[in-house]
Amino acid sequence: MIKKLKKLKAKKFTKKQKIFFEACLCFIAAIFICSGILAINYGLGAGIVQESSSEEISHVVADGSDKTKNMKITLVYGKNKEILEKNKLSALVIQKKGSDGDISVTPNEKALRNYVSRFAKKCNTFVDMMTFTTHSGERMSLLNKSTGWIMDEDYAFQELKRMILAEKTVTLDLTNKSEESNKWWIRIAGNYQLYKDDPADYIEVSIEDQYMWVYVNHKRVLESVVVTGNPNMGNDTPEGAFVVGNKKKNATLYSESYNTVVEYWIGLDHQIGFHDASWQEEFGGDVYLTNGSHGCINMPINAVKKLYDIAYVNMPVFIY
Repeated sequence: MIKKLKKLKAKKFTKKQKIFFEACLCFIAAIFICSGILAINYGLGAGIVQESSSEEISHVVADGSDKTKNMKITLVYGKNKEILEKNKLSALVIQKKGSDGDISVTPNEKALRNYVSRFAKKCNTFVDMMTFTTHSGERMSLLNKSTGWIMDEDYAFQELKRMILAEKTVTLDLTNKSEESNKWWIRIAGNYQLYKDDPADYIEVSIEDQYMWVYVNHKRVLESVVVTGNPNMGNDTPEGAFVVGNKKKNATLYSESYNTVVEYWIGLDHQIGFHDASWQEEFGGDVYLTNGSHGCINMPINAVKKLYDIAYVNMPVFIY
């Protein structure tokens, strides 16, 4: 019909005939567009793909054969939950009705990968920089060295694909640090929830001032002189945002050049920590330039004892 109309269009018509001709073309185009929309809404929108007519596709939905209604995947991350059930799952799968009437369910891999990418962005808690307010009221941002989680999107995709194929109800806590949940992450560092700026509790260390301050609920509860790593021996104390990783009394510190027992140890990542140093005759000032540590933060015994009682695993530590 369209070919005939094109041939007619080549002929000369009156103004009224031209208006009528253009109206016919618009009407035909509208029919084709509407047909496509109806096919999408009543066919693909239901998540059912089959070789039969659109009437049969509607029948699959109407008779309750949609298998996603019996599936539910619950993923717990920190204090939040992601629930995949009928409405969300139907957009992530392809369902085919065979000649025997049975429906098979397979993941729509492109849609599933897009979903995993969006889900990972919601779950990831890693940030490049962490911001806090110093003892003097200055706003400072430091490179994040020890906290934040990043999801392994390839592994998450494969696991969700497996869960969908199993067609079962599944609940999994992704952040309980179990052997199974740990596989979902490329990076697991510090407390999963610890990623916000301006924490209420933190330890602050100034290498330039050779001094430290401790805050609990935004109130200063301890301060002390310290001795940090000796930069002239290549043992600089690393700068950045850390978290307390462990605590131990009567800990043994050792390397190829020393083996020393300290009464109190508050460890961070990168093999550094806070500890007493009975060999230091004085703290603060320029001591670190000549008799500095191997990278740790040396403290007077009375101060480190108090810090040991205050500090807890995952407490933020800012060193600059």
